[in-house]
Amino acid sequence: MKHVLAVLLLTPSLGLADGHLPPNVPSLADVTGVASNDSLNVRVDPHHSTDIVGTLDHNATDVEIVDHSSDGRWALVNSGEVSGWVRNKFLTQTSDAPWHEFETPLACVGTEPFWFFGLSGGASVATFEAIDVAPTAFAVDWTSGLVARPTREIGLGAGSSDAGFSALIEEGACSDGMSDRSFALTLRLFIHQDGATAGYGGCCSLDP
Repeated sequence: MKHVLAVLLLTPSLGLADGHLPPNVPSLADVTGVASNDSLNVRVDPHHSTDIVGTLDHNATDVEIVDHSSDGRWALVNSGEVSGWVRNKFLTQTSDAPWHEFETPLACVGTEPFWFFGLSGGASVATFEAIDVAPTAFAVDWTSGLVARPTREIGLGAGSSDAGFSALIEEGACSDGMSDRSFALTLRLFIHQDGATAGYGGCCSLDP
């Protein structure tokens, strides 16, 4: 029994040392362990022999991780307007706080029409702007997780049916419809103005 307990206690440390990162996404990481005259390759699939679709600087910071490979050795990140895979052993996570604690601001985008929704750190202030819509700031009144899944979906809102918003942010793969970037959060947003409501769907990313 002592040997079994020892193996169980040592396994997480061995995993981290072998290039694994905690599974929570999205999260932020810095590139580490890459020579100053080199860059970190971003590949189309989580394998070293697949095509390179981009690179990250040897000292890149605040790289957003949006997924992990099934074996935990690769992380899906964005490089420019495309997403791809990098080895976890070259990434150092910069914060253990999950996204739903809103330690890091969020930036959310969508199309038809083009729009932007921003959420400040602490989820205290939200901003919305769209084509032909003047930027509007809201003091967030409430945030809440679902009773059954308190950390996977977060609802929030502000104001009233005449001037306010309500929204649901969910974990899950998302595409913005404009680029080949990948996102780990989906947004369902409803803007209330003058007794009418307009709904928007888009994707969110961490925005340090």
